[in-house]
Amino acid sequence: MVPPQVHQKAITIRNDVNLKRGTLRLEEDKENAGKHLVSFLFDAAVPGSASILFLAGPGPNFSLVPLKPHLFRPQRVTFDKGLGQRFCQLPGSGVNLSLFEADDLSKDGKDEVFSLVVRLESMPKEQSSDASLPVGGPLPRSIHAQTTYVLLERKASGQYGVRVLKQIIWVEGTRYELQEIYGVGNTGDGHPDKHAGRECVICLTNRRDTALLPCRHMCMCSECARILRFQTQRCPICRCVVDKLLEIKVPRAEDDDLENRLD
Repeated sequence: MVPPQVHQKAITIRNDVNLKRGTLRLEEDKENAGKHLVSFLFDAAVPGSASILFLAGPGPNFSLVPLKPHLFRPQRVTFDKGLGQRFCQLPGSGVNLSLFEADDLSKDGKDEVFSLVVRLESMPKEQSSDASLPVGGPLPRSIHAQTTYVLLERKASGQYGVRVLKQIIWVEGTRYELQEIYGVGNTGDGHPDKHAGRECVICLTNRRDTALLPCRHMCMCSECARILRFQTQRCPICRCVVDKLLEIKVPRAEDDDLENRLD
């Protein structure tokens, strides 16, 4: 007997600030031996600020609590709106990782503590800056934010790499965890046909508009996805068992726009 189909439609959440997780780096401060600087690329639809905290955990109302602020005082830096901006701490303002215990630098959230936390916040509409708000403090509904939780990994060379564990956004007092949907972007980069590679992998005709959960492969049209439920119940890409279908309608004129579509 085929289980009842679970079919959801995605909603679009406006995310005013977005840290591009693949660009996050921990760089050596060439002007100050022993210190490291946090850098990344980000998009901002509105002015805002970036906060950097080392060895911090979540608090009430989406706040962040640093465990050892005497080793690194949480920092906030303001920014203007714009796409593809680069953030990097100023020389001398970075962290001296040698001051931390080795276990502190490998915190992966299992005990609700993370090695590094980066928060981007939109500027409060009623004021020109958020200087009155404590760094990492509770967020009011008027502020949109994205928080990136990071694990530091020590390489054989002695250098430190970073691994993003999760990203959470805060919109109108509600938190959402960002999940990547594989296949929702422009899969035809560099191809003469801008929309090449976006067809359903089953019928090869309709545009992909349905993601399969939990694997998050967006590889089928809604019609073929419904039929799939009566045949194999497995993703045609990774063979993972499909629990839910998530329909994602992306307007053709906005295929390449920056949008976060959440489950």
